[in-house]
Amino acid sequence: MILFDGILAGLVLGLMTGGRLSNLLARSITGESVLLVALIVQLLLPSVSRVLPSARWFLLIAWLLMMGCLLVVALMNVRLVGMALVALGVALNMTVIALNGAMPVSLPAITAADPDVAIHSVKFDALHEPLSDQTLLPLIADTIAVPGPKWHRGIVSVGDIVLVIGLGLFVFSGTRRVDVA
Repeated sequence: MILFDGILAGLVLGLMTGGRLSNLLARSITGESVLLVALIVQLLLPSVSRVLPSARWFLLIAWLLMMGCLLVVALMNVRLVGMALVALGVALNMTVIALNGAMPVSLPAITAADPDVAIHSVKFDALHEPLSDQTLLPLIADTIAVPGPKWHRGIVSVGDIVLVIGLGLFVFSGTRRVDVA
């Protein structure tokens, strides 16, 4: 949900400051089709992992490959405003996931995001695991609670925040002008 927030904020701010949606739609992105496929697969994998938990390693490799595709596309477009931050955010998330074999998630952050959740009843999919003393690089794991209405709450990482800021800047700058490349 936080990705949508960044995109929406960039769009609204861009339009409010004289930008145009047509400028954003005319913006060219190298690797656009790879980006679309990788994003769709990336969004579907956590749901698939709940249905096929026994395919954990296959799903993890697929998840990391899709993140790798997103990273490559961001790096191919690093000349565009915000894409360096998108690349950094993806790289941070890939690092913590690869080192731990899943994205570690802070149990206290889950409670902070939704006090009604009973920690003992939290079910993790094959791509997420509880953050523990054995977690490598816990500072870049999912440790930040996102409050708000129930449909919006969640837990995010530093990488997610960097990525969202990058996306917001990309969308904002895209409404302001058409890139010449």
